[in-house]
Amino acid sequence: HGRLRWLHDHVRRFNSSELAAKYGAEVQLRSDEVALKREESGVISCNVHTNLLIDFNRRLGGTVYGEFLKAFHSFFGEVILKDDGKIREVREVVKYVTKPGEVLDLNADELAELHGQLFNSHLVQAMGAFKVYHQRLEKERLKVVKRRVVEIGRAHV
Repeated sequence: HGRLRWLHDHVRRFNSSELAAKYGAEVQLRSDEVALKREESGVISCNVHTNLLIDFNRRLGGTVYGEFLKAFHSFFGEVILKDDGKIREVREVVKYVTKPGEVLDLNADELAELHGQLFNSHLVQAMGAFKVYHQRLEKERLKVVKRRVVEIGRAHV
């Protein structure tokens, strides 16, 4: 829980950092995933990782983007970072916090421990301009819907 809180604090600080300003970067969404695995010893290992959706206010060339990644890595210190590149499928941004099958494998005590560790952690959080947009939707009681548009001649149905 302490390590996750540390990571959340660093992500929050990043948006107001000189590094973010220099490269025109802003984290728009943070989502955590918790991978659970029962070791041969019977102990549950827990691997937590955070996905960040970062928006840039300008296109960074390859060399400049490489500099950004190096500086970004320095900002977070001993955290393992992996750039997954451009998003191809929106559903890949937030899939799940844990796989249901992994949670079903926990006994009552392990489930209670996991709950205690993750309680109030805000595992998916809108940030930056996306947070402002999300707040506006809530305030105006609006929601985003996916509509299928079929074009017939010149009319849209």
